[in-house]
Amino acid sequence: MQVMQLVICGDFAFSGLRDGVHRFVKIAKDRSGTALIEYAFLAGVIAVASAVGFDLMGTSVGTLYNMISTTFVASMPPTP
Repeated sequence: MQVMQLVICGDFAFSGLRDGVHRFVKIAKDRSGTALIEYAFLAGVIAVASAVGFDLMGTSVGTLYNMISTTFVASMPPTP
């Protein structure tokens, strides 16, 4: 009789462990919302890269416009 109770108790404990593993696997396989998180992360990376790129490009474009302006002003004949 005691052996039978031990087996039943052991089976219950194993069943609880199996249910826990099953829940973990179910949560690990759940992919709802991962695409949204990936797209949000990608949008953040693009935003940061754009901000850095525009900052660097803005400085060089400003320098280019200043150089063009200086060249045009120097090439114009003086006004009487």
